[in-house]
Amino acid sequence: MNTFFADVVRNEIIAYDTNHITFSANLDLQFSAGQFFNLKLQNPDKTSKIQFILRGYSVASSPQKLPIFELCVKIVKYFEKNEHTGENIGEEKKGIGSGFLEKLKKGDRVEFLGPFGHFTKKNKAKKTVMLATGTGIAPMRAICEELSEEGFVTKTVLLYGVSNAKFACYSSFFQNLANLHKNFEYVLFISRETDEEIRKVEELKIVENIVSGRITKGVEDLSVE
Repeated sequence: MNTFFADVVRNEIIAYDTNHITFSANLDLQFSAGQFFNLKLQNPDKTSKIQFILRGYSVASSPQKLPIFELCVKIVKYFEKNEHTGENIGEEKKGIGSGFLEKLKKGDRVEFLGPFGHFTKKNKAKKTVMLATGTGIAPMRAICEELSEEGFVTKTVLLYGVSNAKFACYSSFFQNLANLHKNFEYVLFISRETDEEIRKVEELKIVENIVSGRITKGVEDLSVE
């Protein structure tokens, strides 16, 4: 495990309440696709005995890009609740980690720990089925990018589920991989759009395979194969 600093190269919005942040690490960093880093922050609660807090974020890019690495960050928003009525109190707040990352600008320096995690690809797999929802797509992007660099030797299917098309991340990226590699298939599941709304998304021609329904529908179909 390393403690290291990284400088912001780019911070861009890629979906509703979701940012893609590119960093450049300032040391000889190593990690495996599918692992995550912990963001280290000063605890804003000055009354606490805990000086620092940690927030984990999966790396969304292949290790081959180092010293560049990328994170996919969902901006967490919430209200404090009245314990008796359940009503919202005060103004909307943002998560400590995601709120901090959202504000970062090019050149800002951030402290991380890591890498951590064992959610990495298995080289001996005959067929790989990948499932993700929301920003859980981040480690899948890193793994798929690495598999693309290797030429997608084995059949790989990625099923990605979102409630609404505006929450979908990296659709163009995955569709481009599917166009390049016959062994890679990408299917986007949208669970809370009307048929008319899904037709409008299809007309954009960003994603070839769009299914109306929950991602579990795709899992059931695969189990029949």
